[in-house]
Amino acid sequence: MALHFYQMNIDFDMDATKNKYEIYFSTNSILYINQDGELKRLYCPFQVRAKFDMPPIRKYDVVIVDAVKITSEGREVYIIEGKGYFMIYFRLV
Repeated sequence: MALHFYQMNIDFDMDATKNKYEIYFSTNSILYINQDGELKRLYCPFQVRAKFDMPPIRKYDVVIVDAVKITSEGREVYIIEGKGYFMIYFRLV
């Protein structure tokens, strides 16, 4: 089975700094480049912080991503407690 990776830009919240990083993802992990320029992989489950209120998730809540998917329109989503949320609404922790 071939692994397909998709590319996007994402915010990464680390040590109270806000940076944008280019990442690649599959359904069970994401690849990102950290602030030192190193390629890193996060496997599901991993933590993200909400940038907005999305009931029942509140702004600044840290939640667990169970899977990473892409919609038929090509938008990337995190699966959190069985429900899909667009990646752009979260920061990696």
